[in-house]
Amino acid sequence: QSIAFFTRTQTGALISRINSDVIGAQQAFTTTLSGLVSNVLSLILVVGTMLFLSWQITIFSLILLPVFIIPTKWVGRRLQKLTRDSFNLNAEMSATMTERFNVSGALLVSLYGDMKEEGNYFSTRARKVANIGISIAMLNRVFIDSGEILKGISFEVPAGTMTALVGPSGAGKTTISALVSRLYDVTGGEIKIGGTDVRDLQLTSLREAIGVVTQDAHMFHDSIAANLRYAKADASESEMIEACKSAQIWEMIQTLPNGFDTVVGERGHRLSGGEKQRLAIARLLLKAPRIVILDEATAHLDSENEALVQEALSTALKNRTSIVIAHRLSTVRAADQIVVLNDGIIEGKGRHDELLAQNGLYADLYQRQSFAL
Repeated sequence: QSIAFFTRTQTGALISRINSDVIGAQQAFTTTLSGLVSNVLSLILVVGTMLFLSWQITIFSLILLPVFIIPTKWVGRRLQKLTRDSFNLNAEMSATMTERFNVSGALLVSLYGDMKEEGNYFSTRARKVANIGISIAMLNRVFIDSGEILKGISFEVPAGTMTALVGPSGAGKTTISALVSRLYDVTGGEIKIGGTDVRDLQLTSLREAIGVVTQDAHMFHDSIAANLRYAKADASESEMIEACKSAQIWEMIQTLPNGFDTVVGERGHRLSGGEKQRLAIARLLLKAPRIVILDEATAHLDSENEALVQEALSTALKNRTSIVIAHRLSTVRAADQIVVLNDGIIEGKGRHDELLAQNGLYADLYQRQSFAL
């Protein structure tokens, strides 16, 4: 197949074709072939026996044969349509599950989605498949055991300020952001928001208060409007336009023939990395969270896209409490507080100039990046 075929076809639909359609076609072929041979032999034997017993009854039976063939053909066409519908629904379900049951998709659903709506979405389609005939879905339980990642971590993020988390890969930066939004629970100690342990807050209320943008800005195979409204289902067009303007993406959307109705493709592959990031920021602005977490939001972007994304982020962070995870230290120089992590412990806290003066890990990382430039 051409690349264009894979561009317009969702991964889940392809998986469904391999797992269901091909196997179903194979079973239908083998069953039909073996059944045809058996039925032809049975027919010859029955007709021969009937002719031997009474040729008059045999002729009468053959005259009535069309009466049975016509309903059979109607049922066959009906079954063919139902089978096609079943395959299409299974492909749709597979495509949707492929989008949502991966790390990026699950993160987006957890932080932005309405779990009740997600449940209704799947149950409605599952009922359709069940009504057509045959579908049982079973998910395995997943366990995560990574051992102790953070050790003796303690810091505060004052309301309305920006705290940056920096350090080498594997230092525990992303783990902290996941704990704040309660994607995981702490095994010791506590995380408080406004003086209340996050475990004592309703999960829906906590998730409503937090907005996250990661370096992998996940998009569903749907229109731009649908991806934006995932953060706010009742968002008006004027609200979406305002959010897109603030996120520096509105001009690009205006150039698209279908505007907000443009389908972005699976995981947003029809958009550039910078466009996906800015669309994710527009989605965050629509949600209007009190707390913003940015996890390497500008990683792997070229200088032009990074400048646009940084401009959009400055709007998103204004007057909000924020935790920013950054690899490029130049992007967090203006942070109110920088927490330096290494191997799960804090090696330094303070503002940019203060940490440089300490000549510790932060100063070392900053000098390396400066020389690399």
